[in-house]
Amino acid sequence: MQLSKIAARFFMLLRFRLGIIVWLILAVLCSSPAANAQSSANGLPPFNSFAGGGLDTINLNNLNVGIKIPLYDRKGRGVDFGLGATYNSVQWTSSAGLGHWFLPQPGLSFWRVAAGHTHAVTWTTRQVNCGFEFPDDLMTYNLYGDVAVTDSEGTSHSFEQVQFSDQNYQCFGENYPGGASAYANDGSGLQLEIDMDGYGTLTSSVVTEKDGIASYNNFSTDPNSYIIDGNGNLITIAGGTGVFSATDTQGQVALSSQPTNPTTGATVYTYPTATGDCFFHD
Repeated sequence: MQLSKIAARFFMLLRFRLGIIVWLILAVLCSSPAANAQSSANGLPPFNSFAGGGLDTINLNNLNVGIKIPLYDRKGRGVDFGLGATYNSVQWTSSAGLGHWFLPQPGLSFWRVAAGHTHAVTWTTRQVNCGFEFPDDLMTYNLYGDVAVTDSEGTSHSFEQVQFSDQNYQCFGENYPGGASAYANDGSGLQLEIDMDGYGTLTSSVVTEKDGIASYNNFSTDPNSYIIDGNGNLITIAGGTGVFSATDTQGQVALSSQPTNPTTGATVYTYPTATGDCFFHD
């Protein structure tokens, strides 16, 4: 009788411990990168856990090590202007046959230099049949999807609910503008607004952060980009990759750049001070 009681208590304790083990396994699986497929691998995605601080930050969800080095900072009226270099270790991938060597993923640079409050809007394009009968059965239009916004930290924010196309023009010959507005799927509070012309071509985008600071890009008529706060103060960024100038809301050039070596991509940056211009290189 005493033995049966001991056996019963043993099996109850075993079942309790097995329950704890199963719970721990589920907790690990739910917090793994595979379970967070909607989360950006790079940067500082929302609702992730981080360790460290200062120059380096470790994402405990996917063990990405992010390094951010501030290169330049200028206080401004309403909105400040800053330039920083960021690095993310998840850009590296193991290569078969090389043991423990790790190589950068194709198409990704080691460092990314970007101004604060700037955003890159990207999308994919696929052709869709208009659905007409012969002889128009080969007519197609462009459907744009997988819209994402990458911020200056390198974090990619998905706007998968946003789609736009040139179906009205390509299939029906109709010519009228359109647009879309949505919030990011990751809960970051980032808002995207896009406008299209009558041909279904994306003409401009506005990305607004939670603090009300927005970045504006015009893809058709204005080559400049703008950073605007809620009071209308703005920073104008003129130029493109390697060559640009940033002008604050008072008309003063905050920072400009020129490439010094086209082969290596080295760039010199110039900024004004009370005693004259100063320079630094990347």
